[in-house]
Amino acid sequence: MDPRRQKGATSASGEQSWHSLTGSKTRTKPFTPEAKKKRLRKLLKICAITFVVAVLFAVLLAALRSAAARSQASRIAPPSRPIERILYATDGVLPNEWLSSMVQLKRGTRLAEADIHLIKTKLEAVEQVHAATVERVFPDALRIEIEEQYPIMRLVIMGPDQRRQLRIVSRNGTIYSGVGYTKSALLKLPFLSPYFDSQGQYKPLRGIEHVAQLLESCQREYPDEYRQWQVISLEDYTGNLDLPGERIEVRAAQRLAENAAPLKTRLVFSATTDFKTQLDRLRHIREVGARLKDHLMSADLSLRDAAAVQFQSGRTSLY
Repeated sequence: MDPRRQKGATSASGEQSWHSLTGSKTRTKPFTPEAKKKRLRKLLKICAITFVVAVLFAVLLAALRSAAARSQASRIAPPSRPIERILYATDGVLPNEWLSSMVQLKRGTRLAEADIHLIKTKLEAVEQVHAATVERVFPDALRIEIEEQYPIMRLVIMGPDQRRQLRIVSRNGTIYSGVGYTKSALLKLPFLSPYFDSQGQYKPLRGIEHVAQLLESCQREYPDEYRQWQVISLEDYTGNLDLPGERIEVRAAQRLAENAAPLKTRLVFSATTDFKTQLDRLRHIREVGARLKDHLMSADLSLRDAAAVQFQSGRTSLY
């Protein structure tokens, strides 16, 4: 018998030591706290370097983009020359002389150097100016357009020197001195007799927009009637339409002959009732008085269903 086939024999070849059968294991060093700190410092150093590189790259990229944008803008922007013209337009009466006093540019100022926002702010600080538009018109002009306050009444105030001074009242209640208005234009505006509060003040004027609706409605529908209106009284009008009894009083005057004394009429309108309805009623009352040759002394149109009237003869009825 082949000795290699004896019981317990093996045909495997190679090294068959106990160390080989149990497997080879690599011996590792223990992970100490000092090694942990060293590894953490190394990781933090790598992160810091990465962050610095990223920041430098972002700054460089932003600088390149900014330079490219400036280069592009310089290629697109039209050429700028010293300002030679101001293209001025207004929907009101402010003259060129006024604009010249407000917009004073140094000789040789280039169009691109003009601070159009500062000019706009300065113009809109004037109370007569409701809004201003200032634009560059390349290569050498400024375009300035003014929207002025719309005047509806005159107001007389007492100045610091105790002298009477004339002011203009606009549709939105702004009070201003008024530049550029002709005397004939001002004579067409009725005077305002304002409401004084408990401290004796008349500013701010409230609810003037509503008063303007009455004036403009009368001027549009009955211009002959409107020309007789001389004073608008706000004695019974606070501007708060939620309060009961808000009334606007008008004092009119009619001159039948050049040298004759004017015939006065007191008119009272409700601030919360349709103005056209009240004006239509007033027109009817005026027609009755003309037919009877009896001058209308007063008419309270603020009543709901009728008007309280009084004629020069003492008549208090239309019939």
